[in-house]
Amino acid sequence: MEKIAIIDDDRDIADGISAYLERNCYQTVVYNSGHTFLDEFQTQNFSLILLDVMMPEIDGLEVCKALRKTSDVPVIFLSAAGEAFDRILGLEVGADDYITKPFETREVLVRIKAVLRRHQNNHPQGSGTIKTKFWQISLSKRMITYNDETEVKFTPAVFELFEYLYHHNGKAVSRQKTFEDLLKRPFEEFDRTIDIRISRLRKMLDIDPSHKNSYIQTIKGSGYLMNLEDER
Repeated sequence: MEKIAIIDDDRDIADGISAYLERNCYQTVVYNSGHTFLDEFQTQNFSLILLDVMMPEIDGLEVCKALRKTSDVPVIFLSAAGEAFDRILGLEVGADDYITKPFETREVLVRIKAVLRRHQNNHPQGSGTIKTKFWQISLSKRMITYNDETEVKFTPAVFELFEYLYHHNGKAVSRQKTFEDLLKRPFEEFDRTIDIRISRLRKMLDIDPSHKNSYIQTIKGSGYLMNLEDER
């Protein structure tokens, strides 16, 4: 049974989500404090985190940043702040999705299933590596290792994007197709979820100024083009 952490200082909201998810065969643990959750996280085995953004003492953004130092567990933000800036910031710190309050609990369930499905599909078989002059990527560990031996683990969402673009390596794929294939929902022109993930992936890959062109190019009118030669 999948176990989900719900972190929200509004007890009514947290308990309502918990009751609904448990009726749909999920195990839940409710926290009303980000600090309490972080103290117990390593002793639990959560499949996904539902995390409120605006909380006292430590907010959801800081909790997510702390999580991403050690874990790639999927995170879905819950927030009453629906401005584009907040959505973008949430994605930048490592969230996999973002739901704006008020919401239907049915929507939360649908988003959870979608994120868990993507996360589970992101465990490639085998132990292959992709190597360039500047780094190598372990597909089994979902880890990039730079020449100075620094290791950085991909978040599920960014690794999913990497695999998707690598599958289309050398071919342009449209922003709309990328959006719909990865997010499994109709394309929204002003939704920047994929743009933020592209930016985060570029920062991981384009780490040497001597490599003049980005490994992921934006082709006007065509979308994104990964141009990645395995240099082993």
